[in-house]
Amino acid sequence: HKTMKKLSIRQQVNRIESILEQATYTEMMEGVVWYEEANEFANDIANEYGLSLGQISQLISLLSPQKRWEQNKIDVVRFLDGETNGIFSTKRTLAECSAVVDEGFIIPESRMKTFAFAKCIEEAKVNESDPVVIDRHAIKIAYGQMDAKPIIITDCRYREAVESYQKVAEKYGMKAHQVQAVTWVAYKRIVNR
Repeated sequence: HKTMKKLSIRQQVNRIESILEQATYTEMMEGVVWYEEANEFANDIANEYGLSLGQISQLISLLSPQKRWEQNKIDVVRFLDGETNGIFSTKRTLAECSAVVDEGFIIPESRMKTFAFAKCIEEAKVNESDPVVIDRHAIKIAYGQMDAKPIIITDCRYREAVESYQKVAEKYGMKAHQVQAVTWVAYKRIVNR
């Protein structure tokens, strides 16, 4: 298991730009509105179940790991309907989901990816802070890793990748979460996943 070479912010920016520039028109449009559409879904569910947009955003984020988006949405509704059997998640995560609904649990900021994912969904239409979700795809894009090998996301790598996505966003007149979403959609096509 060889250690991944450290890349400068400039090198990461170049790699992110490379994927962004390979995005098709459709991928660009899909990525730019991805979080807004997730926000609309969360808002609809919040209204239907009498919860806040923040609570639903937290549930989506907690239940998201290792899932496709469509499955993530189904699992949120199933959880709210009390049907936890068959939801691929840990007991701890399901307990945290219950705490979100019952006690106002909020994902701590120290859990950077999950925290950012909830915030991006909740604030998609008023996104002042513009957090970036650095998942395994986002970090692979920043590092130019186009294979299926796993990649370790350290706190330092996470923060540097956030800065890199923000620099690309600034250059292209986009929000950082939009750059992340567009490159994620394009990357999946490019690496055929």
